[in-house]
Amino acid sequence: MLSALKCGFFSEYFAVSSEAFRLFSRISSELNSFGYQNVFSKWFLQQPETDNGKLGGGLEATLSMLRKHP
Repeated sequence: MLSALKCGFFSEYFAVSSEAFRLFSRISSELNSFGYQNVFSKWFLQQPETDNGKLGGGLEATLSMLRKHP
């Protein structure tokens, strides 16, 4: 589910990136409230490697979004 939102982070359109980040914030808050911090932190800090298509986790996507839409 979190990786599906990552596509929105890489969008060229500000509205799409903004909405994806809003949903991401809400989902991460819900994961935290149900005690799934480890799932979120593992995904967010995931390093680029071959088993995830050489894409990193949420941190890489967030930084990319901020570069496109300062």
